[in-house]
Amino acid sequence: MELQEIKSYGSRFTWCRPNGSVRSRLDRCLVSEQWLIKWPDSSQQVLHRDYSDHCPILLKTDMVDWGPKPFRVMDCWLKNKQYQALVKDVWCGDQQPGWGSIVLKNKLKNLKSNIKKWSIEFGDITRHKIQHLKQQLHQIDISAQDRTLGDDEVKTMKSIQQKLWEVSFAHESILRQKSRIRWLREGDNNTTFFHKSINFRRHYNAIQGMFIEGTWVQNPKLIKDQAVSFFTARFTEENYDRPTLDGVQFNTITHTQREEMIAPFSDLELREAVWSCSGDKCPGPDGFNFNFIKEF
Repeated sequence: MELQEIKSYGSRFTWCRPNGSVRSRLDRCLVSEQWLIKWPDSSQQVLHRDYSDHCPILLKTDMVDWGPKPFRVMDCWLKNKQYQALVKDVWCGDQQPGWGSIVLKNKLKNLKSNIKKWSIEFGDITRHKIQHLKQQLHQIDISAQDRTLGDDEVKTMKSIQQKLWEVSFAHESILRQKSRIRWLREGDNNTTFFHKSINFRRHYNAIQGMFIEGTWVQNPKLIKDQAVSFFTARFTEENYDRPTLDGVQFNTITHTQREEMIAPFSDLELREAVWSCSGDKCPGPDGFNFNFIKEF
């Protein structure tokens, strides 16, 4: 029936034998693909039981705001002339003072904000353009039922079909990249599979809540603060006396080896390092992947 079980939290078991000798998970919520498209953040919470030997299940469809979504460049943008011109104009027009690494960071930050604004407009245009092209193609098909199409109409129909393929290819490429399915060729006409993969990743990575000092908390701000405190404590080093290595003899490297270790990288080495990386990978958290770096 193509139903899926959504993420569950609370008690691990939903049924208990009266004497407590056996516990099992018998009850659960199953939803359809259409449900997940309309309410992607659905979850089920197993509540405490009382008189019954079954636990009640609460189905939630809350849309929790966890803050801004991370930025990601899409590979299909590379074939768009407006996108190419935007990147070059913004990059060349942004003159930043200071140290090289700081200049690179600030220019990427400025470029990201401009691409974000452009991507919203591009996404709206893509969706409307697909519908508009389909409608045009449908009108031509209706005309072809009653008469033979002229040469100009045939050329127009082929042009519309070509544009529709291009726009649909860009849309499918975005879905494929969001679903992170690398073993399918880009352009495989299987958007339903990509949608399901996106929803699966969303449910798998979603955090419905966290136990903080024995209390179940679902407030995003409190969960973020707790995560920061946990990792801050984990990576904070305690002050204690370390043993010294005075008088211990170590093997040393030669002068030539030392010079080789601090020699600057050549342009060829840098290019080989970048081009050996997969295009979908991002070298940092800024969202610019290696396909973007190789192109520009």
